[in-house]
Amino acid sequence: MDAKAIRNPYKRPRPSSQADKTNNADQTSSTVDSAKYHKASSEAPAESAAALVIAASDKAGMEGIDRAAIDAIILKESGNLLCMQQQRKRDAKVNEKIQILKAKLQGARNDWRRPLERQIDQDMYSWIAQRSPRSVKVVVDMDMFYMACELLSRPDITDDTPACVGGPGMITTSNYAARRFGVRSAMPGYIGAALVHELSKGRQKLIFCPINFDLYREKSLQVRQVLAEFDPNLSAYSLDEAYLDLSQYMVLQLTQPDMTHEQIASVLCKQGEETDVGTKEQATKIRDVVVPDLSPEECLGQLLAFTPAECLARADAIVQNMRHRVKIATGGLTCSAGLSPNFLIAKIASDRNKPNGQLIVASDHESVINFLY
Repeated sequence: MDAKAIRNPYKRPRPSSQADKTNNADQTSSTVDSAKYHKASSEAPAESAAALVIAASDKAGMEGIDRAAIDAIILKESGNLLCMQQQRKRDAKVNEKIQILKAKLQGARNDWRRPLERQIDQDMYSWIAQRSPRSVKVVVDMDMFYMACELLSRPDITDDTPACVGGPGMITTSNYAARRFGVRSAMPGYIGAALVHELSKGRQKLIFCPINFDLYREKSLQVRQVLAEFDPNLSAYSLDEAYLDLSQYMVLQLTQPDMTHEQIASVLCKQGEETDVGTKEQATKIRDVVVPDLSPEECLGQLLAFTPAECLARADAIVQNMRHRVKIATGGLTCSAGLSPNFLIAKIASDRNKPNGQLIVASDHESVINFLY
């Protein structure tokens, strides 16, 4: 691989012209805004809302919210609780460590970074070589899953009605109308109610839906049954998220264009069963069609016979079909998905076009780096 073709993500080049700077600013406006917020938070006094209120990265649907006003309300509603007292103590310790580290850096020579950067440059070759040459990994993430399950039987809750699953003690999921007020999962319900009441100037109130895990497990099973038709060996670590490898499905669609979805699902199911019992055959016959061995190595070799554009187009169509089948099987639940060369990037991509969307990241180095930026 040409060394010049590899762009170190730790060394992003500066724009060379004013036009480039403008374009770069347009493309990364959300990143810049986020950086400004976190910089302001880190420099805020210990008693300010930004310094004390710790929030995870915003959920989908929380873009453009008034973070300063939300933090101020949260601080007012919980300022004297034990957790806030503990946070003040943690902040004081962190500030002390920051000052110690700054003193060390001021006294250190600047050449300590150069050998580390050279090592990173060398290691990048091996890391990039390990990346799959085709995008086949998919992460499927249900949209506001618990809340969406409740909405199936709650026509009174419209798209503009802030609502959540949970109670005054804790919120497990909120809908997109509530997220515009800063209401999100893992937030005390009484704080969520205060956010909606104050930011809407009393015009709206937060609706609470009781938790119904029997319903969520039922719907989750329906989702997994659909997804298993595309990858019987999928992994699911929660009720609303799944990790799939589409390489086998893609090979069958590309090499056997006459096979229906049902035929492909049957072949994949049989392959999975044979692998589990240790008696996998080298070929599977279904309706007079001989399907070759679908081991990971064989799948990759067959996918390389098709251009990256062909594989991406087919993968995009497969994910669209998958999401459509999930919606039909569950009676209306939607999901978002990301596809990329590995699951980490696919997970990030699954959150980019929520709700009810998907994003495909090509496997070439330039596409991966541009997406990560």
